[in-house]
Amino acid sequence: MNYSSTKSNLKKCASLAAIAVTASFAMANNTTEPGACCVPQADGGYLCYVLTESNCEHQGGYYYGNGTSCSDPFVECESAEEPGACCVPQDDGTLLCYVITSQDCQAQNGFYYGDGTSCTDPFVECDEPQSHRGAGCFEDASGNLTCQMLYENECLDLMGTWYGQNVTCSDPQVNCVVVNEEGACCYEFDNIWICDVMIEEFCVDLDGFWYGPGINCSNPQVECYNEPVDECEIHEASNCAGRPRYADPEYSQVFGDGRVAVETAAPSILGGQVVTVFDLTNLNLAPNDSWFSINRYSDPDWSSQILGSIFGLAVDGDGNIFVTATKSWNNDWPGIGGWGAVYRLDHLTGDVTVFATLPNTGASLGNITWDCDNNQFFVSSMEDGLVYRLDASGAILDKFDHGTPWTGSPGPAALGDRVWAVEVHGGRLYYSVWNEDRLNKSATEANQIWSVALDASGQPTGAERLEVDIPGYYKSGQTEYSSPVSDIRFTHYGSMLLAERSMNGWTNLTAHDARALEFECVDGVWITDVNRFHVGDNMAFNPGHNASGGIDAIPEQLFASGDALDLGSPDTIYGFQVLPMSGGNVTNSKIVDYQDNLTVQDKTLIGDLVVTPERETCPGDTNGDLVIDITDLLIVIGDWGPCGNPGGCPGDIDGNGVVNVIDLLAVIANWEIPAESNPCMRGGECAPAE
Repeated sequence: MNYSSTKSNLKKCASLAAIAVTASFAMANNTTEPGACCVPQADGGYLCYVLTESNCEHQGGYYYGNGTSCSDPFVECESAEEPGACCVPQDDGTLLCYVITSQDCQAQNGFYYGDGTSCTDPFVECDEPQSHRGAGCFEDASGNLTCQMLYENECLDLMGTWYGQNVTCSDPQVNCVVVNEEGACCYEFDNIWICDVMIEEFCVDLDGFWYGPGINCSNPQVECYNEPVDECEIHEASNCAGRPRYADPEYSQVFGDGRVAVETAAPSILGGQVVTVFDLTNLNLAPNDSWFSINRYSDPDWSSQILGSIFGLAVDGDGNIFVTATKSWNNDWPGIGGWGAVYRLDHLTGDVTVFATLPNTGASLGNITWDCDNNQFFVSSMEDGLVYRLDASGAILDKFDHGTPWTGSPGPAALGDRVWAVEVHGGRLYYSVWNEDRLNKSATEANQIWSVALDASGQPTGAERLEVDIPGYYKSGQTEYSSPVSDIRFTHYGSMLLAERSMNGWTNLTAHDARALEFECVDGVWITDVNRFHVGDNMAFNPGHNASGGIDAIPEQLFASGDALDLGSPDTIYGFQVLPMSGGNVTNSKIVDYQDNLTVQDKTLIGDLVVTPERETCPGDTNGDLVIDITDLLIVIGDWGPCGNPGGCPGDIDGNGVVNVIDLLAVIANWEIPAESNPCMRGGECAPAE
């Protein structure tokens, strides 16, 4: 390594930094505010003028400081009393020019252009005097047209129509009538015809057809029809959940850089921790069908005493966890936010806050999903069967109602109107409809997956579309049926994953009657192999039907929450199972116990599941602490030169096997930029710049 060259470069960097600091200090202290200045005269005397400090020095005067005036008692020279142009504010909001002294200008809150200036000087920017007002028609804050006597510039500032000097509002030529009444507009978006109520001007901007004021979209004359599309479509999944970055050393100093899984559990789970995060960094090194050591983290606040009964689970792009209140366990109680609560678990501190409270008399909520394309959430409610759309702050934007309109009666919603799983994919909201369960078997109504299109703002629009009828199965000679779907995910390749949950009605949960299913879109039709994924121990009754309602996937693996993953042979494992995407059972799967207690059966106590991406480091962050500082610089200098295999040392930032000036510049370019503001950050994690 050429240390002298490096030292010289660092000196140059330091010199440039010093120049930058000096320049910024000078800019921060630069001012053009004038003050009193005693200027020497030809007769040997001194007269006071209000000048800037630089102008005072240029004329050889003595400057008394910014904001001083010639009338101040400490100014020891007579005022020249030469007036200048002053823009004085008027009651009507205009600025009129007067030639007055600086003191008089200041007393009238005017803007003074300097001694000796005149109103005709080109740099004096006062308003032209107007002697007459006239009728001005403009839109007020409520959107209504109103008429007032205004100067022309006042009216134009209000984007109004001015009718001329001395024209009164009662003059017949003044047409101040409301013309922006809303009406139905039919316009095309993403090959879908959408009807929305708006003013004609907005409709024209969308190249739509406006039906006139007062016409709503339900009016029979509104023809905004889409041909039904019955075929499924393949879209790559967004998979935009972020990875949490808890400051707690039990997480930050223990977890690796790999993916993490988040899982919910019943309030009666041993220990009472109803949300747990799992470190998947070394997952692929684990043995199949056996216990293995895995790091877990659960903040003390993630307890049943605070959160109560929760099931639904979503993770936003920053790694914040969102969970929903539920009555779907056999022993339930509300958390601090009540039965309509959506809770937010902070991605840095783990702190619990009530993110939203939805209308609820006690039936609780269903599931939740984050729509990263529109930065919003969808939450299903068991109370009314509605799907609520929430903005990023938790405020309710609107509601979507599937099936029979809600009558306002208390929940839970009836079978056929009961929506549970929700997921956004390919510009559509997918959701499950609960039509039957173990207690309510139906020979005619299968559980179903439906979808509805989202418009440009992310709002459900148009007609709902039936995607699939869930195939049932026989058990001990009983009527064919299936358990309701509680979770939906989409794979990297666009196939649809479903997790069932063994329910006996809404408030009673059983086990061994739920599957993990994959539907692939082939030639416009969803098809499935119901035997591809077997979740749980291969027990004699219902082998592989031990899913517990949560599902997710990465390109090569499927994750499913489950009961009885290993039932006493030799361990008792309840938590989640990781299968190859090609399919299989516990014999070719990794199995993880929720609380690492291999003697207790957590039957009917395991819930939803989400898997996040890996953590990626920022360019220049050689030690992965999310701040680029002197430590990273010293690592690069210490590793200078050939590095063996590409990526074989931390200082090799570009991974070419040599630590050189390119790696050094990567550190300098991101110097001391914390993780929250680094431009290469995405979703709270370091990631390549987009």
